Amino acid sequence: MGVDAGRKVGALKYIDEHGGWASLAQDDPEPRSSFYCLVGNETEFPPGADISLDLVRQAIKEFLATGGERPGCVAWKEDTTLQSRQFSVSRAGDQNVAGSLEWLRQWFDEVHAARLNEVAVSMSASRSIGVADLARAWWEHISKLEADLSATPEDQSVWGAHDFVAALVVRDALAKGITRLEGELRQAVEPAVASVDQRFRAFTEPDEDGCIKRVDGRSSEGRGWWWARVPRQGPIHAEMQLYYGHTHHDVVT
Repeated sequence: MGVDAGRKVGALKYIDEHGGWASLAQDDPEPRSSFYCLVGNETEFPPGADISLDLVRQAIKEFLATGGERPGCVAWKEDTTLQSRQFSVSRAGDQNVAGSLEWLRQWFDEVHAARLNEVAVSMSASRSIGVADLARAWWEHISKLEADLSATPEDQSVWGAHDFVAALVVRDALAKGITRLEGELRQAVEPAVASVDQRFRAFTEPDEDGCIKRVDGRSSEGRGWWWARVPRQGPIHAEMQLYYGHTHHDVVT
């Protein structure tokens, strides 16, 4: 995401298993390329990518509410500049999927995993995800965030601050699903999730200056403890310092 406050426009890029996409203005009589600074790097957007700030905000809210799906409130067109990054993300994603399956089998047999997935949480009007799959998604998000800690900002496969927020939204959905479990299922899933939560705590620090609220645009009051932590190092940490006013705190947590 790039924003030009002076012109009151912004532009979006999105990557999924089908390829790379850029926002498309439907009322631009003279579309032209634009450049935005993303994670410290000047990034080119294709002609016609600039849309209104109101539409950018609406798209970000939809992205977060649906757990990372491509927002339907924005028109999109294929962006070939994202092909190389899409390959890197897909490859890392394949590794994480295999890893999450192995992790899940360490905690649950197929019968218990199926029972967990019978309890589903709505992520959008057309999509619900079972508790076992949400636990896997949390594991996959944490694994990707951990892998990015040693990456440089120039690495186009790294996740940014809004990807971090999307991970927290997944944890929200998982927490909601856990509250709907009873008896042995809940007792079984809680330590499994706690093992991933511990990894999250290890690479994050308290968000004492409210940085997440500035990234997400919503108050963190009343939300899970994970909304009060931010990465202590890596590209997301650097982005939060540069664009969202985060200050590093040398504390032991």
